[in-house]
Amino acid sequence: MPIFCIFCCFSGRPPLSSGIKLAITLRFLATGNSYRSLAFDFRVAHNTISLFVPEVCRAITEEYQDEVFSTPSTPDEWREVADAFRDRWNYPHCCGAIDGKHVAIIKPSKSGTLYFNYKGFFSIVVLAVADAQYKFLWAKIGATGSYSDSGIFNRCSLEPALSYGTIGFPDPDQLPNNDQNTPYFLVGDDAFPLRTYMMKPYSKRQCGARPAPVRRPSDAGRAPSDGRHPSPVRRPVRHREVGRAPARRPSGARLKYTTPKF
Repeated sequence: MPIFCIFCCFSGRPPLSSGIKLAITLRFLATGNSYRSLAFDFRVAHNTISLFVPEVCRAITEEYQDEVFSTPSTPDEWREVADAFRDRWNYPHCCGAIDGKHVAIIKPSKSGTLYFNYKGFFSIVVLAVADAQYKFLWAKIGATGSYSDSGIFNRCSLEPALSYGTIGFPDPDQLPNNDQNTPYFLVGDDAFPLRTYMMKPYSKRQCGARPAPVRRPSDAGRAPSDGRHPSPVRRPVRHREVGRAPARRPSGARLKYTTPKF
Protein backbone atom coordinates (compact mmCIF):
# COMPACT_ATOMS: atom_id res chain seq x y z
CA MET A 1 0.00 0.00 0.00
CA PRO A 2 1.57 3.33 -0.99
CA ILE A 3 2.37 5.84 1.71
CA PHE A 4 1.25 9.39 1.08
CA CYS A 5 2.93 12.33 2.77
CA ILE A 6 0.60 15.16 3.70
CA PHE A 7 2.13 18.60 4.20
CA CYS A 8 0.10 20.97 6.32
CA CYS A 9 0.45 24.63 5.55
CA PHE A 10 -1.72 27.15 7.36
CA SER A 11 -1.32 29.74 4.59
CA GLY A 12 -2.66 27.35 1.96
CA ARG A 13 0.59 27.45 -0.04
CA PRO A 14 3.55 25.08 -0.04
CA PRO A 15 6.71 26.44 1.64
CA LEU A 16 9.57 27.82 -0.40
CA SER A 17 12.14 25.27 -1.44
CA SER A 18 15.71 25.45 -0.25
CA GLY A 19 16.85 25.98 -3.85
CA ILE A 20 14.88 29.19 -4.34
CA LYS A 21 16.06 30.49 -0.96
CA LEU A 22 19.68 29.83 -1.91
CA ALA A 23 19.24 31.45 -5.33
CA ILE A 24 17.75 34.62 -3.84
CA THR A 25 20.46 34.82 -1.19
CA LEU A 26 23.26 34.42 -3.72
CA ARG A 27 21.70 37.07 -5.96
CA PHE A 28 21.47 39.43 -2.99
CA LEU A 29 25.09 38.85 -2.00
CA ALA A 30 26.39 39.17 -5.57
CA THR A 31 24.47 42.27 -6.66
CA GLY A 32 23.39 44.00 -3.46
CA ASN A 33 19.90 44.58 -4.84
CA SER A 34 17.18 45.55 -2.40
CA TYR A 35 14.65 43.03 -1.13
CA ARG A 36 11.89 44.74 -3.10
CA SER A 37 13.87 44.43 -6.32
CA LEU A 38 14.49 40.74 -5.65
CA ALA A 39 10.79 40.29 -4.94
CA PHE A 40 9.97 41.29 -8.52
CA ASP A 41 12.70 39.01 -9.94
CA PHE A 42 11.69 35.86 -8.05
CA ARG A 43 8.04 36.66 -7.25
CA VAL A 44 8.62 36.23 -3.52
CA ALA A 45 7.43 38.81 -1.01
CA HIS A 46 10.12 41.18 0.20
CA ASN A 47 9.24 40.63 3.86
CA THR A 48 9.67 36.88 3.35
CA ILE A 49 13.07 37.46 1.73
CA SER A 50 14.16 39.55 4.72
CA LEU A 51 13.43 36.59 7.00
CA PHE A 52 15.28 33.77 5.27
CA VAL A 53 18.32 35.62 3.84
CA PRO A 54 20.01 35.88 7.27
CA GLU A 55 19.15 32.24 7.97
CA VAL A 56 20.71 31.06 4.69
CA CYS A 57 23.82 33.15 5.34
CA ARG A 58 24.23 31.60 8.78
CA ALA A 59 23.75 28.12 7.32
CA ILE A 60 26.41 28.76 4.65
CA THR A 61 28.82 30.05 7.29
CA GLU A 62 28.33 27.08 9.59
CA GLU A 63 28.71 24.57 6.75
CA TYR A 64 31.72 25.96 4.89
CA GLN A 65 33.60 28.05 7.44
CA ASP A 66 36.06 25.34 8.44
CA GLU A 67 36.55 24.26 4.82
CA VAL A 68 37.19 27.55 3.01
CA PHE A 69 38.05 29.96 5.84
CA SER A 70 40.74 28.42 8.03
CA THR A 71 43.47 30.40 9.77
CA PRO A 72 46.89 28.71 9.89
CA SER A 73 47.88 27.70 13.41
CA THR A 74 51.11 25.74 13.02
CA PRO A 75 54.58 26.86 11.84
CA ASP A 76 54.37 24.60 8.80
CA GLU A 77 51.07 26.13 7.67
CA TRP A 78 52.40 29.68 8.10
CA ARG A 79 55.57 28.72 6.24
CA GLU A 80 53.47 27.67 3.24
CA VAL A 81 51.86 31.13 3.21
CA ALA A 82 55.30 32.79 3.43
CA ASP A 83 56.63 30.64 0.60
CA ALA A 84 53.72 31.75 -1.60
CA PHE A 85 54.54 35.41 -0.93
CA ARG A 86 58.19 34.74 -1.74
CA ASP A 87 57.43 32.97 -5.01
CA ARG A 88 54.70 35.31 -6.25
CA TRP A 89 55.66 38.70 -4.81
CA ASN A 90 59.38 38.21 -4.17
CA TYR A 91 58.85 39.11 -0.52
CA PRO A 92 60.08 36.39 1.85
CA HIS A 93 58.97 35.81 5.46
CA CYS A 94 55.64 37.57 4.83
CA CYS A 95 52.77 35.59 6.38
CA GLY A 96 49.93 37.81 5.17
CA ALA A 97 48.79 41.30 4.19
CA ILE A 98 46.47 43.09 6.60
CA ASP A 99 44.17 46.00 5.81
CA GLY A 100 40.73 47.39 6.58
CA LYS A 101 37.81 47.93 4.22
CA HIS A 102 34.86 50.28 4.84
CA VAL A 103 31.48 48.81 3.86
CA ALA A 104 28.92 51.56 3.37
CA ILE A 105 25.68 51.24 5.38
CA ILE A 106 22.64 53.31 6.18
CA LYS A 107 23.12 55.27 9.39
CA PRO A 108 21.67 53.26 12.31
CA SER A 109 19.04 55.02 14.37
CA LYS A 110 20.33 57.17 17.24
CA SER A 111 23.96 56.30 16.51
CA GLY A 112 25.25 59.84 16.07
CA THR A 113 28.67 59.84 14.42
CA LEU A 114 29.66 56.39 15.69
CA TYR A 115 29.55 54.86 12.20
CA PHE A 116 30.74 57.98 10.34
CA ASN A 117 34.22 57.46 8.87
CA TYR A 118 36.90 59.84 7.67
CA LYS A 119 35.87 59.28 4.05
CA GLY A 120 32.55 61.01 4.64
CA PHE A 121 29.97 58.19 4.82
CA PHE A 122 28.59 55.71 7.35
CA SER A 123 30.17 52.27 7.36
CA ILE A 124 31.29 49.19 9.21
CA VAL A 125 34.89 48.01 8.91
CA VAL A 126 36.17 44.63 7.73
CA LEU A 127 39.71 44.06 8.98
CA ALA A 128 41.22 41.07 7.20
CA VAL A 129 44.48 39.24 6.60
CA ALA A 130 44.93 37.85 3.07
CA ASP A 131 47.47 35.47 1.59
CA ALA A 132 49.36 35.77 -1.69
CA GLN A 133 46.39 34.35 -3.65
CA TYR A 134 43.96 37.02 -2.34
CA LYS A 135 42.26 34.58 0.05
CA PHE A 136 41.26 35.66 3.52
CA LEU A 137 43.10 33.93 6.35
CA TRP A 138 41.54 35.90 9.20
CA ALA A 139 38.88 38.61 9.45
CA LYS A 140 37.10 40.77 12.00
CA ILE A 141 33.79 42.21 10.81
CA GLY A 142 31.49 44.73 12.42
CA ALA A 143 33.67 47.47 13.87
CA THR A 144 32.15 50.94 13.59
CA GLY A 145 33.38 53.22 10.84
CA SER A 146 34.71 55.86 13.24
CA TYR A 147 37.49 53.51 14.36
CA SER A 148 40.78 53.48 12.47
CA ASP A 149 42.48 50.33 11.24
CA SER A 150 45.11 50.54 13.97
CA GLY A 151 42.44 51.08 16.64
CA ILE A 152 40.56 47.98 15.52
CA PHE A 153 43.81 46.01 15.32
CA ASN A 154 44.81 46.96 18.87
CA ARG A 155 41.42 45.81 20.20
CA CYS A 156 41.12 42.52 18.31
CA SER A 157 42.38 39.06 19.24
CA LEU A 158 45.05 39.12 16.54
CA GLU A 159 47.24 41.73 18.22
CA PRO A 160 47.93 39.83 21.47
CA ALA A 161 48.49 36.62 19.48
CA LEU A 162 51.19 38.41 17.50
CA SER A 163 52.76 40.30 20.38
CA TYR A 164 52.94 37.27 22.70
CA GLY A 165 53.99 34.88 19.94
CA THR A 166 51.03 32.50 20.29
CA ILE A 167 49.90 32.82 16.67
CA GLY A 168 52.25 30.02 15.58
CA PHE A 169 54.70 31.82 13.27
CA PRO A 170 57.86 29.84 12.40
CA ASP A 171 61.05 30.58 14.29
CA PRO A 172 63.25 33.31 12.80
CA ASP A 173 65.59 32.07 10.12
CA GLN A 174 67.86 33.47 7.45
CA LEU A 175 66.70 35.48 4.47
CA PRO A 176 68.02 34.65 1.00
CA ASN A 177 71.64 35.81 0.60
CA ASN A 178 71.82 36.78 4.27
CA ASP A 179 73.26 35.16 7.37
CA GLN A 180 71.11 36.92 10.00
CA ASN A 181 67.92 35.46 11.39
CA THR A 182 64.80 37.45 10.54
CA PRO A 183 61.37 36.90 12.12
CA TYR A 184 58.21 36.20 10.15
CA PHE A 185 55.70 39.04 9.99
CA LEU A 186 52.58 40.58 8.48
CA VAL A 187 52.64 43.53 6.08
CA GLY A 188 50.35 46.55 6.38
CA ASP A 189 50.06 50.19 5.39
CA ASP A 190 50.94 53.38 7.28
CA ALA A 191 47.99 52.95 9.66
CA PHE A 192 49.62 50.02 11.46
CA PRO A 193 52.52 50.22 13.93
CA LEU A 194 56.01 49.13 13.00
CA ARG A 195 56.86 46.03 15.01
CA THR A 196 58.97 42.91 14.63
CA TYR A 197 55.79 41.10 13.59
CA MET A 198 54.45 43.98 11.42
CA MET A 199 56.21 45.60 8.47
CA LYS A 200 55.00 48.78 6.74
CA PRO A 201 56.16 51.00 3.84
CA TYR A 202 58.63 53.79 4.33
CA SER A 203 56.97 57.09 5.15
CA LYS A 204 56.38 59.21 2.05
CA ARG A 205 57.29 62.35 3.99
CA GLN A 206 60.81 61.09 4.64
CA CYS A 207 61.46 59.38 1.30
CA GLY A 208 62.57 61.27 -1.75
CA ALA A 209 62.42 60.12 -5.34
CA ARG A 210 63.67 56.58 -5.79
CA PRO A 211 66.24 56.16 -8.56
CA ALA A 212 65.09 52.65 -9.43
CA PRO A 213 62.04 50.56 -8.57
CA VAL A 214 62.67 48.18 -5.67
CA ARG A 215 60.52 45.79 -3.77
CA ARG A 216 58.84 47.39 -0.75
CA PRO A 217 56.36 46.04 1.79
CA SER A 218 53.63 47.97 -0.02
CA ASP A 219 54.29 45.90 -3.16
CA ALA A 220 53.51 42.70 -1.28
CA GLY A 221 50.45 44.18 0.38
CA ARG A 222 49.12 45.99 -2.67
CA ALA A 223 47.11 43.17 -4.23
CA PRO A 224 45.50 41.53 -1.19
CA SER A 225 44.89 44.82 0.62
CA ASP A 226 41.15 44.88 -0.12
CA GLY A 227 40.57 41.26 -1.08
CA ARG A 228 39.90 41.97 -4.75
CA HIS A 229 41.67 40.39 -7.69
CA PRO A 230 43.43 42.89 -10.00
CA SER A 231 42.59 41.01 -13.19
CA PRO A 232 39.54 41.93 -15.30
CA VAL A 233 37.87 38.70 -14.20
CA ARG A 234 36.90 39.65 -10.68
CA ARG A 235 33.97 39.27 -8.38
CA PRO A 236 31.24 41.90 -8.56
CA VAL A 237 31.92 44.69 -6.09
CA ARG A 238 29.00 46.23 -4.27
CA HIS A 239 28.96 49.98 -4.88
CA ARG A 240 25.72 50.64 -3.04
CA GLU A 241 25.09 51.00 0.64
CA VAL A 242 23.85 48.01 2.59
CA GLY A 243 20.09 48.26 3.09
CA ARG A 244 19.65 51.33 0.89
CA ALA A 245 16.59 51.52 -1.33
CA PRO A 246 17.01 52.56 -4.99
CA ALA A 247 16.96 56.28 -5.62
CA ARG A 248 13.49 57.58 -6.44
CA ARG A 249 12.52 60.26 -8.89
CA PRO A 250 11.31 63.43 -7.14
CA SER A 251 7.58 64.02 -7.27
CA GLY A 252 6.55 66.30 -10.11
CA ALA A 253 9.78 65.73 -12.02
CA ARG A 254 9.56 64.85 -15.67
CA LEU A 255 11.80 62.60 -17.66
CA LYS A 256 13.63 64.20 -20.55
CA TYR A 257 13.83 62.31 -23.80
CA THR A 258 16.43 63.05 -26.43
CA THR A 259 16.39 61.94 -30.03
CA PRO A 260 19.51 59.93 -30.89
CA LYS A 261 21.64 61.28 -33.68
CA PHE A 262 22.89 58.87 -36.31
